[in-house]
Amino acid sequence: GVMEPRDPKRGQSREPYAKAVAAVGKPPVWIFHGNADPAVPVDESRIMYDELKKAGGNVRYYEYEKTGHDSWNKAYAEAEFPVWLFSKKLSDVGKTATEPEMKLVPEK
Repeated sequence: GVMEPRDPKRGQSREPYAKAVAAVGKPPVWIFHGNADPAVPVDESRIMYDELKKAGGNVRYYEYEKTGHDSWNKAYAEAEFPVWLFSKKLSDVGKTATEPEMKLVPEK
């Protein structure tokens, strides 16, 4: 089953993450997370990135330094994000694998 965000067992096993990756398939994924997020532990996204990468997914991950739960503000401000988003097509799923990217974005 799906664990709630504050479940103490969350993150102890990679099995739920691997199951989620298998269920989602291989669409392009760009994960954004603030490493000071008090609501969702940053390890959640780090593990998901690792599992997507291990499964051969097309995945990138940007972790914003000293950013809380509102990382979407910085994600939407990424100049490349709308270009990346609107370049994707359903027919590309599973065909557009690129080298996985993980980046720590320093606080500005």
